[in-house]
Amino acid sequence: MAENSGQEKTEQATPRRLEQAREKGQVTRSRDLNATVLLLGGCMLMMFMSESIQDDFSFIMSSAFTVDRTALYDLNILSQHISNLANKALMSMTPFLLMMLAFVFVGPGLLGGVNIRPKALGFKGERLSPLKGIKRIFSLKSLVELIKAFAKFSVVAVCGFLIVLKLFPRMLDLGHHAIDVALYEAMSYIMWSSLAVSASLLIIVLFDVPFQIWQYTQELKMTKQEVREEYKEVEGKPEVKSQIRKMQYSLSQKRMMEAVPDADVIITNPTHYAVALKYDEKSSQAPVVVAKGQELIALKIKTEGNKHNRPIVESPRLARAIFYSTKLNHEIPQGLFIAVAQVLAYVYQLKRYRRGEIEKPKLDTNLEIPPEFITEPPGNAEGDA
Repeated sequence: MAENSGQEKTEQATPRRLEQAREKGQVTRSRDLNATVLLLGGCMLMMFMSESIQDDFSFIMSSAFTVDRTALYDLNILSQHISNLANKALMSMTPFLLMMLAFVFVGPGLLGGVNIRPKALGFKGERLSPLKGIKRIFSLKSLVELIKAFAKFSVVAVCGFLIVLKLFPRMLDLGHHAIDVALYEAMSYIMWSSLAVSASLLIIVLFDVPFQIWQYTQELKMTKQEVREEYKEVEGKPEVKSQIRKMQYSLSQKRMMEAVPDADVIITNPTHYAVALKYDEKSSQAPVVVAKGQELIALKIKTEGNKHNRPIVESPRLARAIFYSTKLNHEIPQGLFIAVAQVLAYVYQLKRYRRGEIEKPKLDTNLEIPPEFITEPPGNAEGDA
C-alpha cells in the first residue's frame, strides 16, 4: 500500500503471513545444503553399492562383447540380446537412482520442509522485468552468492590439493600392481576423495543456512500498518465486531424471553434482579435457570411472566444468590437446594390455593442462604425486599 511505503519493516511476520508465504512456495531454502546432501548421499551410496554395481556391469560388458555367431546374422536375436543387457543395467542402477531421488527431498526437509505448491510453478511477469533483474544483480543476496562461489572454489581447491598431496605417492605406485588390483585401488581413492571433497562443503553450509534463515525472516517482516491491517482482516473491524456482538446478545435475549413462559417460578429482588427457574425431574436433577437479568432485563422477565401467569416470588437474597452463582441454562448449586425447594413448595401450594383446595399459603421470608452465596447489592439495596 502507498501509505506503507515510507514505513520500516520492524515487526516479525505473523503466523498468517508465514502461512501465506508457504502457500506461494516461499520457504527457507539453502541450495548449498541441498547440493551437499546429494553429493554426500551419492558418494556414500556408491561406496556401499559399488561392489554389486561393478559385478553387474562387468557381466554386462562381458556379455556385450561375447555374442554368438548366429546372433550376428539375426537382427531379432541381436536386438533381444541388447534389450536384455539394457534391462540388466537399468535394474542394477534402479536402487541407486531411487535412493538419490529420496536424497533430493532430504535437504529441503531439513530446512523449511518439503513444500510443493502449484502457485510457485506459475508464470510471474515481474521476473521478466529488467529493472528488478538489475536490482537482483546488485542486491545483498547476489553479493553473498558471489562470496559463497569464491569460498566454495577455495575450499574444494584446498581440499583437493591436500588429497592429491597425500595420495600422490600411492597413485604413482599403482603402475607396479596388477591391472585388476590397480583399478580397485584407483576406484577406492576416487570414492574416498569424492567423499572428502563433498564433506568439505559442509563448511559453506554452516554459514549459508543461518544466512538463509535470517534473509527469509527479513523478507517477511512487516510494517506496523501491515500488522494492523492484517488484524482487521482476520479479527474483523471493531465496529463490525461490535455490531455482531449486539446481534448475538439480542438473539440470546430473545431466546431467553421465549423460555420464561415455561418457567415454574420467577424469583425477584424485586426491582434489581430476576431469575426464572424450571424444574423437570426427568431431564435434570435440580432446577435450571432459564432466564436471568438485572434492571431493565429483570423488568422484562417479570412482565413476560405476568403475561403468561407465571408465579413471581420476592426473595432478594435468594434472587441475588442464584443470579451470581448460576449461569444461564445451568442447574442451581447444591447449597441453594433447600431455599429453592421451599420456594417451589410454596408455588405448588399456591396452585392448590387457586383451585380452592387449601388456605392461602405463606412463604417464610427468612430463607436459609449459605454464607458463600450471600452477596450485598450495589448501594446496599436490601430495602428492595
